[in-house]
Amino acid sequence: MHHDFIDRYSRTDSPVHRLSSGLKVTLSLALILIVVLSPVKYVYLFVTIVILLLAVILISKIPLTFFLKRLLLFEPFILTIAILTLLQPNGVVIFTSILVKSTLSLITVILLSNTTPFSELLNVLRKAHVPPLFITLLALMYRYLFILIDEIEHMKV
Repeated sequence: MHHDFIDRYSRTDSPVHRLSSGLKVTLSLALILIVVLSPVKYVYLFVTIVILLLAVILISKIPLTFFLKRLLLFEPFILTIAILTLLQPNGVVIFTSILVKSTLSLITVILLSNTTPFSELLNVLRKAHVPPLFITLLALMYRYLFILIDEIEHMKV
């Protein structure tokens, strides 16, 4: 089993990978906040963000096919929630808003996780004074995820 399915491209070399982890986390959070807080009627803003994210993906040397596969893995969850809003009054606007905003946020998180090693993300959380117990919990979840995957592979055999 390959143990790099979460952050497969996080240790490659590109201009995006060389940026500081704190900067990448800050920019990612800022972009997600902008996306979430902006009304969906600002179409040009969202088109600009899509172009920006595509440029960063290309600069980061992450294969587009890998990125699309990862996006399609999580997109059904977004679609399921968004489809439920179609039953409400003005549901099409809410559906579009949830679909666009969630997809852009997901792209941002996938990009962050594949340009920054997990240990560096934990260090950024430490510097941001996130409670140590939460950081330890994240680190253990990350570690034991691979052990669980190994056990599943052994059970298949």
